[in-house]
Amino acid sequence: MVEKNGRDEKEGTEGVDMKTLYTFAKNSQEEVRVSVGRFKGRDILNIRVYYETDDGRKCPSKKGLAMSLSLVSKLKAGIDMALAEWEKLPGESRGDNDGQSKRPN
Repeated sequence: MVEKNGRDEKEGTEGVDMKTLYTFAKNSQEEVRVSVGRFKGRDILNIRVYYETDDGRKCPSKKGLAMSLSLVSKLKAGIDMALAEWEKLPGESRGDNDGQSKRPN
C-alpha cells in the first residue's frame, strides 16, 4: 500500500481492476503501461506513465490518459493520422526522445 493524498492506495490505480497489456520504456527513469479494466462499472483503457521510487517500486504518475473503451477506435484513428503525418517528415525531424529516427513498427 502507498500513502497518497491522505488515503491508502494499492500500487497502481485504486479501485480499478486493471490488466496491463503492454509496457515500454519512455526514458531511463519512466515506463508507459497500456492497461484495460473496469472502473465504476465502465470498461476503460488506461495509458499511464510510471516512475520508479528510491526503493525500486513502480508507481503511477499523473501523466496519462484514461478513457472509455468505446472511444479507443477514435483514439486509434487519431494516432494513425499522426503516424501518417510523421512518415512525411524529413528523416532528421523524426527523432524520438532517445535521439533515434527509426519509424515505429
